[in-house]
Order: sequence, then structure tokens, then C-alpha cells
Amino acid sequence: MSKHINEINSIDGFLVAAKDASIITNGGALFTISNGPVLLKQIIGICVTDNDATASTVQFTLTPTVGSAVNLSIASASIASRVAGDIIILPAQAFTSAPTVAAVAAVNATDANTIVVPEGVISTTVGVGPTTGTWKWFFRYFPLITNSTVSA
Repeated sequence: MSKHINEINSIDGFLVAAKDASIITNGGALFTISNGPVLLKQIIGICVTDNDATASTVQFTLTPTVGSAVNLSIASASIASRVAGDIIILPAQAFTSAPTVAAVAAVNATDANTIVVPEGVISTTVGVGPTTGTWKWFFRYFPLITNSTVSA
């Protein structure tokens, strides 16, 4: 299997696509899945610059190339006043679960499951408006066919 420039191979065979730091916007595209489905393990956001006190929340949505959009989570807890190094993590789990929001520290990745994700776009829904701080994103996945890719 060939590697793509924006991916690295992890010990367990999962790949990681990364997206440069940016504010989190409502409807903002994070990752595009192309050329076939993948198994999603986690979406991880790491705060790069501090957020203000706006009580924003984050939810993840998949808009597949074929079919209707589906929420991959419910809204997170508030990410108000989050500081550089804080983490948002969406482990593969029930779609009725919220992403974990944690202070600067190690976070349990809860990675016992995977979600089959077809070709399409994963985006954010932000309650109360965009964040003021910036977040760098990582998408940990396994391609189900050789040519499946994830790009930011």
C-alpha cells in the first residue's frame, strides 16, 4: 500500500491525515474521503491558540457522496476558554455520544470501535458561532480498499 504525503503509518496499521490549524466554523469541511470507504478510528483536535469565553460546542457530520448527511456525534461540551494544548476527541462510538473535551493532558482515546465511512466530507457544526482559537485536526483511519484516501 502506498503512503500519501499527508499520512503516516501507525503501529496498528491505521493511517493519519492531518489538517492545519484553523478556527472551527459551522459547516467547515475537515476531511474528504475519496476513492472508496475507510474505517474511522478517531477524529482528534488539538487547540493551537486560545479560545475566548464564547460557549461554542462542536459536532461532527458526514455528508456522503451518495446518500443523506448523518451526524457522527451530538454536540460536545462547551469549548469556551480552551487553551493551547486542550483536546477534542471523537472516538468511533455510538452516534448519540458527544466528543470528549479535555484540558491539557493525556486523554483516553476509547478506541475499541471503528465506523465505516463512505466517500464524502466530514465537517463541523458549531453551536453559537465559530471559535476564536485555532485547532489542528487529525483523522485516524484504515482504508478498506487500496486507493481509499483521506485529505484535509
